[in-house]
Parts: sequence; C-alpha cells; structure tokens
Amino acid sequence: MKRDANLILAARMADIEAFHVMDVQNRAYELEAAGRRIVHMEIGQPDFAAPPLVAEAAIEAIRQRRLGYTASIGIPELRQAISDFYRERLGVTVPSSRIVVTAGASGAFLLTLAALVDPDDEDIRSHWTRATRGVLLASPSNPTGTMIPREELRAIIASVRRAGGFIVMDEIYQGLVYDDEASTALELADDVFVVNSFSKYFNMTGWRLGWIVAPETYVREIEKLAQNAFICPSAPAQYAALAAFRAETLAVLEERRQEFRRRRDYMVPALRALGFRIPVMPRGAFYIYAGC
Repeated sequence: MKRDANLILAARMADIEAFHVMDVQNRAYELEAAGRRIVHMEIGQPDFAAPPLVAEAAIEAIRQRRLGYTASIGIPELRQAISDFYRERLGVTVPSSRIVVTAGASGAFLLTLAALVDPDDEDIRSHWTRATRGVLLASPSNPTGTMIPREELRAIIASVRRAGGFIVMDEIYQGLVYDDEASTALELADDVFVVNSFSKYFNMTGWRLGWIVAPETYVREIEKLAQNAFICPSAPAQYAALAAFRAETLAVLEERRQEFRRRRDYMVPALRALGFRIPVMPRGAFYIYAGC
C-alpha cells in the first residue's frame, strides 16, 4: 500500500510503552490542529454524537435550572430512571436505593474499589490466596468483544462466594451486543457490584456520567467516599441523561447498535481476507481484536 505522508495512525501502542492512551490522543489532536490527517484508533468511543434529545435536555437544564451541587449519589429522578431501565429492558428489579450515579465509570471503579479493598489486598491473579479480596470481570469486554457465557458466570460467582470474596462486574458495553439479548449479572446475583456508563451504549463519552449498582449495605459507605472524592456528578449531565431513557432516544440507540453490527459483519471478513488474524468474532462492544 502506498504510504500517505499525511496519514498518521494514532494507535501504534506497541511503540509507545510509557504513554497513557490519553497522551496518544493529545498528540493526535496536536497533529490534527497542525493540519495532519489523523485516523483516531487510540481510544474507544462511538463516532456518534449524543442523541439529539439528550443534547436538548442539557441545554434546557442550563437555561432553566439553577444548577448547583446535587446529591453525591445522583439526583433521585436519574436513579429512578436507571432502576426503571433495568426493570423494563432487562426484567431485573433493582431498587433506586442501590444505584449510585458517578463521575463516569472511572469514578464508579474508584469508589467501588475504595469501599472494598485495603492496602496490600489483591485481586485474583492465577491463584486465590489469603490476600485475595475479589474478582473484577468485564462482559462484553474491551478489546476482544467477547462475553462470559451465562452458566460460566454463574459458576464464577458461586466460586467467589465460597471463597468469601466480592465480584465487580464491568458492564460498560452492556447494551452493545449483537448475537444475544442484552443481559446483566444482576440476573444471577444480588450481591455483585455492577459498574455501567452512559458513554458507550448511550453515546455520551465526555459527559462523564456512570453508575454503580451496589448491595444496599455498601451504598452509604460509597456515598461518603463520593462526597469527599467528587462532591457530586455533573449536574447538567445528570439532567440530560434523563432524556437517554425516553422511547425516542432508545429507538435512535437501537438504530446505532444495528449500524455497529453492520460494520462488524463487514469488517471482520474483510480484515481476515487481507491477512489479519482475528481469533474470535466480537459478540459485543465495538472493537475487533486483530493481530497483524
């Protein structure tokens, strides 16, 4: 293939050992501002903007509301909307009292692990030891797009329970599945900690809004940590996110999910035909794990 002098692939992570992915993105933006043509492969985010009703709700909130600090674990209306989403879309009853709205999924992980893990504790590596506290799982996963089969997940939960540990479930890509119905670990257990986000399925990267579903007994502890770490999630983003659950918005998101599936179904065989090694067909998220 002829080398394009104006084309930079910003995802050559093997050559950039000491840098965080955001450092790569910052450099890519600098090159773009200087007139270079950039193919952004450095960070995982949808190429769709936030749904129109979400953007409109944010503007309305800024214009019509007195936006001060909210409750540290989120406005009650949004916590209830998330609860309703679990019930209506996934058939799982999760009371709003168990839902903590956070400053992105990153904030959700910080709060969850701060509530669960002390210095010198460890998560599982290859063997469970006396220092092991729990397991963190992701389904669908980044970067492979694989998913943990339901019965395997059930067995993992049972095994961790027997060992007296906890499970933190990363469900950030929970709505972006292509060959199965969307599901949640909460269907199998009430005592897991589930982290989710508005960034991926809801196309709201940059709004910095996520949530935790925690066992009831941990919510107050997480709330105290949130008060000291973040005060509260972004108020405009919270009011905007209420529109994410409207029927019109969910219809838009479903169209976009189908577009991601169409791209997957085109790209995987096309890349394989070019000689890329792709060990698994991604069943969720929006990545292709390709070796070259």
